[in-house]
Amino acid sequence: AGVYFILLAVDAFIWFSLKPKLNFNSVSGNTGQAIMTALLAFAVFIALSVVTVKAVQAAAQLNLADLLARLGNATFGATAKPLLSQNPIAIFLIGAVIIPKRETKTLIARLMEFLSIVFKVPLELKNPSTWVLWAVVSAVGVIFHFQVKGVIDNVALALTFVFWMVSCWLIVKTRESESAVYLHMINNGWTLLRIFQKAT
Repeated sequence: AGVYFILLAVDAFIWFSLKPKLNFNSVSGNTGQAIMTALLAFAVFIALSVVTVKAVQAAAQLNLADLLARLGNATFGATAKPLLSQNPIAIFLIGAVIIPKRETKTLIARLMEFLSIVFKVPLELKNPSTWVLWAVVSAVGVIFHFQVKGVIDNVALALTFVFWMVSCWLIVKTRESESAVYLHMINNGWTLLRIFQKAT
């Protein structure tokens, strides 16, 4: 919990020190479109996840259950088992709503724009420098999941990197963070449902 209070402080610092030039909040009236975009992005992420697992672990016998387990490890890491002993409703609200919104807005959107301003990198889909910037932001995500969530599996960390790259692309593509937040919510919500289902 303390980590996310720190993220709130970092978010506020970036907001007041460097006024955002892009709208990384929701655009009024486009929620339905943002959700559909997030669902399509999630399908792309699943496809990329299969490719990533095969690339990192060529001998892996990959099926749906195995892929879901790997995504769960990438999402919650060492915190997955303790989640089973908690109030499922509260955990779902925190893990599938609050955490995705905070991580997406601060660790992805705010950090990406902060670095783009500091290093004068235009956030453009066809600009190679933008993709390098996304890789840096995604590397921060990998470190965050390793240090805070206890994710130690190489494949899971690779999936984390891919997920954050997709999120960065989505934010720059839509020029807002709403779709990326929904993408994060879909991923975490689906993963939590699988965790709770296995526990019953």
